[in-house]
Amino acid sequence: MVCLGNICRSPTFEVVARSWAGHVYQFASAAISSDHQGERADQRSVLAAQQRGYDLSGHRARGITEADFLAFDIILAMDRANLSSLRGMMPASASCQLAMVMAYAGLGDVPVPDPYYGELAGFSRVIDMAEQFARALVRSD
Repeated sequence: MVCLGNICRSPTFEVVARSWAGHVYQFASAAISSDHQGERADQRSVLAAQQRGYDLSGHRARGITEADFLAFDIILAMDRANLSSLRGMMPASASCQLAMVMAYAGLGDVPVPDPYYGELAGFSRVIDMAEQFARALVRSD
């Protein structure tokens, strides 16, 4: 799962999906940008996750690598800009599928809004969407 900085959306989706479907799938998250490399998840993400029973405290942001394109079958973008960036970064030798995260789960081609410049409610909305995604994965299993 990939978003711009790997401090809000993608780590939230990673933790929620792993909680719901980690027995079936492997999950990881990464960033398009290296601006937050090594940083912890945004404190608002941590708080919103904590309030819902998820733990983001151990997360450290990382950028997507060429190895990710080769190791993963599917790389899911949080929004169209991330998807476009991934298409431009994907090595010719990679055979992974690229898709929007919600579309992959059959929930429509809708972006996951970036809560970074907003209030805590936006971070809770990301968790809502991550849980929708995880439920869809479990149902399709």
